[in-house]
Amino acid sequence: MSTRRWIHCGLCSALITASKETKFYHLSCLDILCRPCMGKTNRGTTCPVCNNPISHFSELCNSMSRREKMLYHAFPAGLFQMSCQALLFQQKHRQRLVHTILKARDTMKRLDALETQIQQQIVQTQRRKTPGSEPNGESISLNAHRLVEGN
Repeated sequence: MSTRRWIHCGLCSALITASKETKFYHLSCLDILCRPCMGKTNRGTTCPVCNNPISHFSELCNSMSRREKMLYHAFPAGLFQMSCQALLFQQKHRQRLVHTILKARDTMKRLDALETQIQQQIVQTQRRKTPGSEPNGESISLNAHRLVEGN
């Protein structure tokens, strides 16, 4: 972890140096203490800065957890900008998905209406073609013959 000029002990205000002659610790209460001031934590149980209980602490170094390292990021504005870009990207794709779903829903409604129309046409066609509802073939030919002869 590279040196940050703002990192200091919350109790004695000692600044972290590039030579790292003094170790610094990140506490669970989010305070920072130098090694000499860690001795004032009541055996690592209470923070001397905020008086909150300490559940854990870790040395400021590259082996810290990713979550802890994020607090010490050199360019927090850059992190914010990256987060904003990620949010905008995700929102754009969510909106496209919603638009696609709504369009598909509209298409399904139109297909359902078309299917209903086709079913109604099939029923009407079947009624016209049902035996007994239409003159048989013999009477059709007789009627056609009468029309030709003019009777």
